Amino acid sequence: MSRYDPRDLRAAEREADELARREALQRDQQLDDMRWLMSQAQGRRIMARVLELAGVERISFTGNSQTFYNEGARSVGVPLLDEIKHCAWDHYITMLEETRK
Repeated sequence: MSRYDPRDLRAAEREADELARREALQRDQQLDDMRWLMSQAQGRRIMARVLELAGVERISFTGNSQTFYNEGARSVGVPLLDEIKHCAWDHYITMLEETRK
């Protein structure tokens, strides 16, 4: 077991590089998962429902404290929608067409 040495800059760089590598792998896995989910009709139906419940297409302002609840729901849906648009644009368009029917 090695002891932590704050003066060892190379060790700190290696740790930072390893952390960045793990985060990149995790992010790639998340995007792959979203691509897979959106490639399935069932996944698109589920995601359409999640986005609908999150209210990403609705105005969240109500004039009372319900606004805070609505914004909280949107804060979940908006990043999901951004991720879908980033990695599965074609499937997103398909989802929109399917929900219109």
